[in-house]
Amino acid sequence: MVDPFEDLARAVGRVSGLEFDAFSDDALRALLRRLRPQMDRLSAVRTRAAGDLSARAVAAAPVGREAGAARESQRFLREDLNLSPSDAKNAAETGRKLRGAPDTAERFSSGDFSQAHAKVITDALAQVDRAHRDALERSLLEHATKVDPVELGRIARREVARLDPDGAERAAHRRHDRRSGSITQGADGGVHLRASLYGLAGERAMTAFMAFRTPDTAGERRSPAQQGADALEAIFEVALRSGEASTQHGVRPHVLVTVQWSELAQQAGIGELGFTGPVTMAELRPLLADCDLTRVILDADSVPIEVSKRTRHVPAGLWAALVTRDGGCRWPGCDAPPAWCQAAHGNVPYRDDGKLHLADAALLCLRHHRRFDDGNWQLRVDGTNVTFDRADQPHRDGCADDQPGYPDRAPP
Repeated sequence: MVDPFEDLARAVGRVSGLEFDAFSDDALRALLRRLRPQMDRLSAVRTRAAGDLSARAVAAAPVGREAGAARESQRFLREDLNLSPSDAKNAAETGRKLRGAPDTAERFSSGDFSQAHAKVITDALAQVDRAHRDALERSLLEHATKVDPVELGRIARREVARLDPDGAERAAHRRHDRRSGSITQGADGGVHLRASLYGLAGERAMTAFMAFRTPDTAGERRSPAQQGADALEAIFEVALRSGEASTQHGVRPHVLVTVQWSELAQQAGIGELGFTGPVTMAELRPLLADCDLTRVILDADSVPIEVSKRTRHVPAGLWAALVTRDGGCRWPGCDAPPAWCQAAHGNVPYRDDGKLHLADAALLCLRHHRRFDDGNWQLRVDGTNVTFDRADQPHRDGCADDQPGYPDRAPP
């Protein structure tokens, strides 16, 4: 009996031995186009085999233990095939559903589309009654070869809602039940976020994220991932500033930093953040420009013996004046509104007992406040005009390659 895997191994060996240096760009594109359907066909074999393995385990399980048997069958995919938990689950569940959708299985096995497409189709078919399945399957198979899985998912949800509104509502509830969110801290101090949101919750998240994801200004070179991180930081900053979150003992949530008074005065050393631990004074600099200060005196055993009232570092009157004059972030090219901004010290920093006043302060968003502090810039205020110079370069009227420029912004 001929072993098909021997032929497969030889064919893969020949393809993997190709020297791409001799290929033109058009030849590489043609190679990728020829690879895709073959890779999808192999994916279909694995998905169907995983589905059969899962279906057999479920069929052999005692009544009431089917879900556990399905999960147990996925362990092989994780441990022996090194699939991630989500990939193992998707392969097993999609393969099992393909047993009831022969047309989709045939097209998948022919390399017409990917496993992600097959999952969208089989999930949609499970949401409608039998009377609508054939029409829905034909429609989705027609679209599957033309669009990516995300767009196919939109089409599928639209079709399900049209054909079976009750099924669409039940599916929406199931998706909502799968919602999740977590935030954890890594050993390096990084904070990692993971979330899955559906329906209006997902739309709100996308709307907020895109609203706070701002383009680069002059001289900035951020990756898409960095732009996304800055957007999330701005969202969290505004959320804490709004004062609408629930309070604890009458105090609204805020970033808590503990700093030795001597280190605060010199801005040298480290502080301690309430959740994530040690942080350098350089990182704290934008926060120290606009915060409430509370003095806590400790005895020799580090027991608090005196606590002062909170002192607002930026008086309300000065903040109102900055908002009136600046109207938002003054960094050239940035249009962040006042709610996203902090009051930045100008040329006399906090560590030198700098006092905030209109002639030596400006509104800067969190991103550009950090850039101002880290970039050796000097602030120039002339009436309502706010400009920035490199401290090691003379002032020039105009925009140099390494400077942000000098726009005039009228007060609102």
